[in-house]
Amino acid sequence: MDILGTALTLSAPSCPKPTASNTDGGMNWFSCSGDTNSWYGLSNVGMIRDDAIKECTKYGAEVISVFNADIDLCAYYTLSLGNLQNEGAWSSAFYGNNKYQWCPNGTDIYNDCYSQFNYNNFDTNNRAMGDCSTVFLNQGGNTFYEYTWKQESCVARRKFMCRLDCDEIHTTTTTTTKKPTTTVKTTAEPSKWDQQLSVGVYTGKWGIWEGAKTCPFDYYVCGMKSRWEEPQGSFGDDTALNSLELQCCYKDTTITTKTSVRMAEGIEGNWDSSFSSCPSNQFVCGMQVRNEDTAADNTALNGVEVRCCDKKIWANTSVVKIQEGEFGKWKNLVTCPSDYYYVCGLEMQIEPYQGGKAWEDDTAANGIRMVCCHI
Repeated sequence: MDILGTALTLSAPSCPKPTASNTDGGMNWFSCSGDTNSWYGLSNVGMIRDDAIKECTKYGAEVISVFNADIDLCAYYTLSLGNLQNEGAWSSAFYGNNKYQWCPNGTDIYNDCYSQFNYNNFDTNNRAMGDCSTVFLNQGGNTFYEYTWKQESCVARRKFMCRLDCDEIHTTTTTTTKKPTTTVKTTAEPSKWDQQLSVGVYTGKWGIWEGAKTCPFDYYVCGMKSRWEEPQGSFGDDTALNSLELQCCYKDTTITTKTSVRMAEGIEGNWDSSFSSCPSNQFVCGMQVRNEDTAADNTALNGVEVRCCDKKIWANTSVVKIQEGEFGKWKNLVTCPSDYYYVCGLEMQIEPYQGGKAWEDDTAANGIRMVCCHI
C-alpha cells in the first residue's frame, strides 16, 4: 500500500472545480489534502510548453510550480488518479542563466520567472535532455518513490498539469444582480512580434540592399509569389528572378484575412498569378535560393524555395517551391532560430537597370535577408 498516496484524500477547495470544455481534449481536475485550497488539472492531449502555459491561463491557473514537497505529493497524486504513466506532464521548471527557476509565464528568465529552486526532485539519471521539465510517474508506478521530474525539450508535445490556487480568485458583488460574480486572475500573453532578427539567406555580387519590408504587426509570412523573366534566348539578356511578394497571415485564427507586401517591382518578367502558400497553421521559417553569377549572361537569383514550420511544433515542417528558376545552383537552406521564430519580412538586394546596351548585363534580384520575428 502506498502510505503517502492514501494520505492524499479528497478535500474541498473554496472555489468551484474548473470546467473542462476550454481545452482541446478536455482536462481532468482533482483536489488534494496536501494543498487544500487548490485544484490540480491534467490535460488529455499533448502540446508544446508555450501552448500549455496559454491553456492553463484560461482557467486562471498556471502550469504547476512545485515549490515544496506538499505540492510535489499532489502532483504525483494527480498523475496517479489521471492514470498518466511513463509519460511526462509539463511543469513550469525552466533552465536559463545557468540555473533552474519556476517560470509559469514563459521562458524569459527576467520577466516570466518566480525564483530559483529551494526544492527539487529531478531524476539524476536524466541529464541535459532539454531546458524544460515534466513531472513523471514510471510505468506501473504506485508509490511516490516511483515518481520524479525529467528534463525535456521545450518543443516536445507533452500533456500538462495546471494548478489553480483558489486564494488567487477574488469574489465581488455587483450592484446590478443579487448573484456574486467571480473574477478569475488571468495573464495576458504579450506579443513577441517585435523581437526581430535579420538572417542572411544569400548575398549576391551586384546591386544594393533596398531596406527591409515587413508584414503588419503580429502577421507572419505564410506564402510568396515571384516576378520572374522567362529565358530570352541566345541573344537576349536574362534576368530570371526580379522580385518577391509576401503573403501575410495573422498569428492565430482570430483573424483570417490575409495581406500582402511587395518587396520591389523589379525590371523584367511577369508576376505569378497566385501565391504558393504554406499548409494551414504553418508560417515560413527558412529559405533556400538558386543563384548563377559566373556565366557570360549572369542572372544572379533564379529559384526560391521556402521551409514552413508549424506554429505549435516548430520541428514539423513542409517545403514549398516558390520558383524553380532556370540557371545556377541551389544554395544551402537557411532558417530562422528554432526557438519559435518565423519570417515576418524580407530585405532584397536589387541591381538597378543597367541601360540596355549589349555589354550591360542586367541581373535584378541578387540577395535576400529574412526578418525573423518571435511568436
